Amino acid sequence: MVTSSSGQKSFWLPIEWPSFIRDLELLTLLEDKVKNLEGVEWPERGMNSCLVNEYLPSQGILPHTDGPAYYPLVLTLSLAGPTTLHFTPDILSDQFKNFRAEEIPKSFEVNVEEGSLLVLTKDLYECWRHEIRGEEQRERRVSLTFRRVRRSGNAALVGLGTRRK
Repeated sequence: MVTSSSGQKSFWLPIEWPSFIRDLELLTLLEDKVKNLEGVEWPERGMNSCLVNEYLPSQGILPHTDGPAYYPLVLTLSLAGPTTLHFTPDILSDQFKNFRAEEIPKSFEVNVEEGSLLVLTKDLYECWRHEIRGEEQRERRVSLTFRRVRRSGNAALVGLGTRRK
């Protein structure tokens, strides 16, 4: 488990999925819901990472992109508590770096309700920063974020624990 300086708790689930995900066929359900959406390219080998996040009231996460370590598709299942996800253009991304200031798109926000599934892909994944503002987080929030970690050789680029035998 990792606890940030603001107290947010996160931990990676290992590549070998635990029974609560495997037995519920959660990944199969998510894949069935998402892979036929317009513009979604499901990774050939599926998702191999799940980040469990807990945000307490007043905790957030700074603006960021998830970067090239992951396949550009992220599924976030909100289990407890709503939040507002704020998106701002990443002006250093290939998409926006040559834009004049007046050409850069406006920031926007998405209200994420408890029980919802948020899908980020392609340009939204690669060219927009997202954040949760702590001062707006009024309730405890728990989410599962599924990704496909790109690999280099035999090692994952991001620590996911060890494979169980």
